[in-house]
Amino acid sequence: MTDRIGDMLAVLAHEMRTPISAILGYQELLSEGIFGEIDDRGQEPLARIAYSARQLLHLIDGVQEVASSPEHRLEANPHPFDPTPVLEDCIRNALTDATGRNVHVEPSIAAELPPVHGDPDRFCRAIDLALAAAIKTSHGATLEVAAEAKQDAVEISISGTGLNAQKDDPGAVDLRGNGSKQLTGAGLRLAIVRYLTRQMDGDMALLPAGGTTTLVLQVPISS
Repeated sequence: MTDRIGDMLAVLAHEMRTPISAILGYQELLSEGIFGEIDDRGQEPLARIAYSARQLLHLIDGVQEVASSPEHRLEANPHPFDPTPVLEDCIRNALTDATGRNVHVEPSIAAELPPVHGDPDRFCRAIDLALAAAIKTSHGATLEVAAEAKQDAVEISISGTGLNAQKDDPGAVDLRGNGSKQLTGAGLRLAIVRYLTRQMDGDMALLPAGGTTTLVLQVPISS
């Protein structure tokens, strides 16, 4: 049964990834004015289309990896890489969603982060989904996104989220649910984030503090 589910997820992921990739391709062509000039009013919805399509791809790939057997998971390419440009790009993309939800994002990335060891694509997906979960639960709030080196890892923290450390914690609620608890959209994203960071020998945690929750990701520094 497990093998059949893995086969089904692999086929489903492929079939869904193909049209979403086409959407992203046409969105890029429209943004570049290939089919005619797009004014500033048109660029914002195009950016939202791109952000939403990327989120769908990340969710599809994440569910496939978490729920499938190893042979059906996406291949990784772990190596040392600079996390700073990936973080900056993820934050820039997330601003589209944050603005629409009246969420203010304040980034604070250390001037020189050391290289981390892992797969850049998995790292990007983890950050994208973590930011999406934070923004989704923090309407009208200010999110502080910080990144700094701590001992043997780079730590990325998202403070001021509306995440619920019990309801949304993937340690309590996994992809199959846990007892009477219902898996939330934020919980699904965080389950994938935790899986991706652990595949890079890092981890993820939710830390309650003063009525809000801080989402923390740690990825090991390259030795």
